[in-house]
Amino acid sequence: MRKLLIMKRRLFVSIASAATVLPVAARGQTPIPIKIGIIPAEICGQIIYGVEGGFFSRAGLDVQTQTFTSGGAIAAALAGGAVDIGMVDLTSMINAHVHGIPFIGLAPALVNSSASPTFGIVVRGDSEIRVAKDFEGKSIGVNGLNNIAQVSAMAWIDNNGGNSKLVKFVELPLPAKAAAIKAGTIDASLDTEPFLTYGLDQGFRAFFMEVKPIASPYLLDFFASTRDWAQHNAPAAAKFIAATRETSIWANANRPLTAPMLAKATRIPLEVVQRMRRGVFAVNNDPKLVQPVIDAVARYGIIAKAFPATELIN
Repeated sequence: MRKLLIMKRRLFVSIASAATVLPVAARGQTPIPIKIGIIPAEICGQIIYGVEGGFFSRAGLDVQTQTFTSGGAIAAALAGGAVDIGMVDLTSMINAHVHGIPFIGLAPALVNSSASPTFGIVVRGDSEIRVAKDFEGKSIGVNGLNNIAQVSAMAWIDNNGGNSKLVKFVELPLPAKAAAIKAGTIDASLDTEPFLTYGLDQGFRAFFMEVKPIASPYLLDFFASTRDWAQHNAPAAAKFIAATRETSIWANANRPLTAPMLAKATRIPLEVVQRMRRGVFAVNNDPKLVQPVIDAVARYGIIAKAFPATELIN
């Protein structure tokens, strides 16, 4: 009996020691540093919420963010090795791919859908533009020519009785477009949040392009790396993908909790964030969310021909 008690005591001490030592060892592991290029907007919400909510740190990653003004600037930084991972809009990814720049989509970001549109074409409240066909002969301000927003607008105009070939797209910074509409320099603007809400507050009207869009839903952007980085940093890439997926699931289910995080990161007033049209994050890399955009980009001659969406996905 005494021998049995001694054996049980040793077993208890052994288990207790393991329970004490293992967490200490885990805490002692050095997090993997990752540099991520972002735009301070909800389009990069998964990174904002993943850092603020501790999803990346719990995955063993030390995420360092670098802010850029556009997806194109992030793509250039990514190609040059200034960042490891970056938000790249889908049309930039498609263009890079056909020009031999080896980007690969690690994790999907925001999706646009008829149920949850994330941007719209804004016009003055007294504008004569009422339907898609009315944009013919008019000018629309965009923050980047041939980007995902412009392609979305072209497809919506064509799918709803208009001719996008008769529309002039003008490149302007997002903050400057509202003043240009008021001055009559441009007839309309393709706006994302918070500029969409700011415009509506000024009496503008918005076309959310929810009827006959490119597809519903479709992906707007990827968090991408170069293939070389993904291959040489496979453990970090796997941790990033898993943590981003976990963040997406949590953020989609807890929008009220993400609002203060987004306000803090973007310096958009919280009451504006709470009124904005907030998007839904894709959880998995799904070629069906990507292929319609590739087909549209080819349709408008931005690339010579379409290719399978799987070529863009990790």
